[in-house]
Amino acid sequence: MIMPLGGVVKFDGHGSGRLVYAPGSAHRRPVGEGKALVLYLMPQASIDVARD
Repeated sequence: MIMPLGGVVKFDGHGSGRLVYAPGSAHRRPVGEGKALVLYLMPQASIDVARD
């Protein structure tokens, strides 16, 4: 769930609302415009946050 913090936001090229990715997918620096809270729901999965 992509929730903008005021104004327009782009998360991995998508605006506010629901976004579903395929299992095992990977993403890098997905917020390209504005600021957003992003809620991840991952049943029986984990997230690895890597910074470069």
